[in-house]
Amino acid sequence: MSDAPITLTAVLATRNDERVLGRTIHRALNECGFDEVIVVDGGSSDNTRQVARDFGARVLRSEAIRGRQLDDGWKATTTDLVCFLRPDTVLPSNAGQMIRQTFRNEAVSLTSFRVGFQSNRPELALLAAWFNFRAIFLGHPTGIQAVTVRRDDLVALGGLPYWHECEDFYLISNMRRRGISRTLREHVYIAADRALQKGVVSMWWDDIREALLYTRHKIPSYLRK
Repeated sequence: MSDAPITLTAVLATRNDERVLGRTIHRALNECGFDEVIVVDGGSSDNTRQVARDFGARVLRSEAIRGRQLDDGWKATTTDLVCFLRPDTVLPSNAGQMIRQTFRNEAVSLTSFRVGFQSNRPELALLAAWFNFRAIFLGHPTGIQAVTVRRDDLVALGGLPYWHECEDFYLISNMRRRGISRTLREHVYIAADRALQKGVVSMWWDDIREALLYTRHKIPSYLRK
């Protein structure tokens, strides 16, 4: 990219996330320097869509399939970069600046942040350490780490598969083939509720299993619905 301003959109897939969504949108737009936030809702029964509008996001509706939601979201953007966020992501205040500066390097195809959980529980600290090890030393972050890619690369890829899970792994694997993956030094923080509900060991094992079973353009059998 030239010295021209780099534009940045956050895309979020939601379903019944009214409790955490407003903070994420407000921070992205008013503190982190994002140009736009697009929320793609998968049929929420609470006030998720209204909360998103109230905080300044553009709202789309889609099927409750995360891959479909994210694919619909990025295709509605016109910015240079697309950042895929979870609804409960707490971004660092300089997130937009760091992302834009990193993408000044034409060789970079993907950025992510280090991750932590909003909890002091040691098992969550270990899980975050695994995710950060993957990102920093293996160059392969997870979908909870505010992954950002170039929109042109998404166009070239043809978008994301309509999968309930594993679409993040698909995206990251393909973007790594197109260039360098950079893990930024700041942290994003994720609510601990989902990890504790699923179970830390289960979440870690699913992550390992996804990496072992995934092959390009193929859904691992355990993810087929």
